[in-house]
Amino acid sequence: MTSVPLELPGGERFGDPLLRRSGTCGTVWAAARYSNPSLYTVRLAAHRPADRAEAHSQWSNDTPPGSYGDMLSLATGCVRIESVVVTPKGTGPTARTPCLR
Repeated sequence: MTSVPLELPGGERFGDPLLRRSGTCGTVWAAARYSNPSLYTVRLAAHRPADRAEAHSQWSNDTPPGSYGDMLSLATGCVRIESVVVTPKGTGPTARTPCLR
């Protein structure tokens, strides 16, 4: 599991976007863990640069502990994730993980 900061507009910490990995099935997926009960939209995307494959997900809920995106296979290359929080006040900075296998 790899984590980088996930922030609201203005830099306040919202939670942790996560790149989750399954060694059993050789896949990774984006996830976000947070405890903020506000109704915000969390956009998650997994990217595999080798063939430009992408798996996008979007969640709007106010029930922590978080949300999960769709899986991408590691068979053809590394995968990285990007995540962002959208609030009524704007969009936070994009959080990115390194490309992992």
